[in-house]
Amino acid sequence: MAIKKRNKKQQDQSSEIDDRLRKMGRRELVEVIYALQQNEAEQAKQLEKLRNQMNERSLVMTQAGSIAEASLALNKVFDRAQQAADQYLSSVQASEAEARGKADEIVADAREVASKLLAQANDQANALIEEAQARAQAIEAQAQQRAQDLLVEADQRAHDAYDQAERTLREANKVLEGVGSLAARPPIQQ
Repeated sequence: MAIKKRNKKQQDQSSEIDDRLRKMGRRELVEVIYALQQNEAEQAKQLEKLRNQMNERSLVMTQAGSIAEASLALNKVFDRAQQAADQYLSSVQASEAEARGKADEIVADAREVASKLLAQANDQANALIEEAQARAQAIEAQAQQRAQDLLVEADQRAHDAYDQAERTLREANKVLEGVGSLAARPPIQQ
């Protein structure tokens, strides 16, 4: 009964671990795989050691010839195997927790970088807007100055034309007066 409960618990934990592993990124999975491979190599060494111990125990059981002694020795082997399995499961869970911690750290770093990039983009956009506004103001000031210059020049030309027209009119009046005074004289007789 205890073995069934233990197997169900391990299956549930295994299912949870599978779900978590599916959500991890490639880099995290590589780190988990590397840790698991190291753990597997360590477990293989322990398994080899346990096999050697089991072989020694088998030899001892054969020599002892007692079923009770063999049963006790076998119980110890099973206890050690269970301890090794529990240790393996603990190391997998620790690797998962470490991977989750690294993932959280990576997400936090990515958010910080994104925030900095957004702030830089906003600063650049504001600088471009200010530059465009300054250019527009400079162009507007130049246009106003040019328009003012053209108005002054047109006003001056108009005054000059008016003055010229007055002079021409005065001269025309003088000529007309001169012609009128000639016309008013009696004709000269020859």
